[in-house]
Amino acid sequence: MTYDSDPLDANGTFATNAWGRLAEVSWGSRTSAATSRAYTEEYSYDVAGDVIGKRLSILKGGNCSTAPTQITAKFVYDTEGKLTTTTYPSINGGSANTTALDTYDSMSRLQGVSTTETLPA
Repeated sequence: MTYDSDPLDANGTFATNAWGRLAEVSWGSRTSAATSRAYTEEYSYDVAGDVIGKRLSILKGGNCSTAPTQITAKFVYDTEGKLTTTTYPSINGGSANTTALDTYDSMSRLQGVSTTETLPA
């Protein structure tokens, strides 16, 4: 199902998947102008309905038919539905990324966030 996200912006739309969850958001202009930009965010979910992936694709410049730049974030949840790991961004499948690890106390309150960075070899 696809909807117009803003009636004043003819280029913005969003779509839901079969379960009614947000699957894709698109906005921007796909014109031949050198300054044109078109953006698409795609979301993926686990069986519990938690967002486990988000990818931003960017088409830029006068030739929007070329391969887009893709920035990917991944999310991991524990069995109680708490976010435990966020990895972002990986650009065009590259290996450089930062990972944030969330820790919680026995009452499920966020106690801290630590980060690690992986650089390309």
